[in-house]
Amino acid sequence: MYDDKINIISTALIAYLSTVGLMTGLYFNMKPLNIGLFYIILFELMFTITIFIFIIWIKKRIKNEA
Repeated sequence: MYDDKINIISTALIAYLSTVGLMTGLYFNMKPLNIGLFYIILFELMFTITIFIFIIWIKKRIKNEA
């Protein structure tokens, strides 16, 4: 069961890092469109909070199965 936990957490980490890369791309695509910095930060915070909620949800699922 320990190996399964490592695989799930590493998959969640890969998803998080991929999302950080997408956020960077989103920033560089929104900047030339003259979208306000407030909205860009708001979108990036939304992405970050969503990924953290996802990781917390995964950890709770692991704990319930163990």
